Amino acid sequence: RSGEEMGLKPNGFTEPTLIKDYPIRNRKVLLHVRRRRYLDADNRNVILNQYPLNADGTKVSVEFGSFFKDSDGQASIDSSVIS
Repeated sequence: RSGEEMGLKPNGFTEPTLIKDYPIRNRKVLLHVRRRRYLDADNRNVILNQYPLNADGTKVSVEFGSFFKDSDGQASIDSSVIS
């Protein structure tokens, strides 16, 4: 560990972020991601790790995202197949 990391104290976790992924083996996939929070040596500043959730250079256009939704803005996947 670097000297900067030595003064950090664990301070719980962030609220979970829900990531809905493509179905695997006909089951829906929901990932609940929580990040560890740390306090600095003075117990004043909260420090969080940043984890990019997409690869560098990848983007999803609005048109591509809307392809997966019906006219009501809901996912167009049949939930009876997934559950």
